[in-house]
Amino acid sequence: MLCGESDSLLLSNKILSDFTGRRPGLTRFRRALYEYKLHGGHYEGGRFSGVGKELLERYRLHLEQLGMVDLDDLEVETFRLLERHDSGRNGQDAGKGRRR
Repeated sequence: MLCGESDSLLLSNKILSDFTGRRPGLTRFRRALYEYKLHGGHYEGGRFSGVGKELLERYRLHLEQLGMVDLDDLEVETFRLLERHDSGRNGQDAGKGRRR
């Protein structure tokens, strides 16, 4: 199920309000979520835009428990698929060339 932007914002606020440690602002948290997803959760130092991995994992796990993905997930996973399957991407490029 797709988690819309408004639901994602509500979830982000909930994660931040439930966190007992030092909390980043909502904008920083959302930016960090995108970086975290783009890097597959792996980043030297374990921090994304100054936000610790633990806090970002809470968001991801909560979405997973709900059986949802957000729009960033769709974008990042599409990017990863294209990156992993370079031959498929080259096949698409070749197909475009034949249509001319």
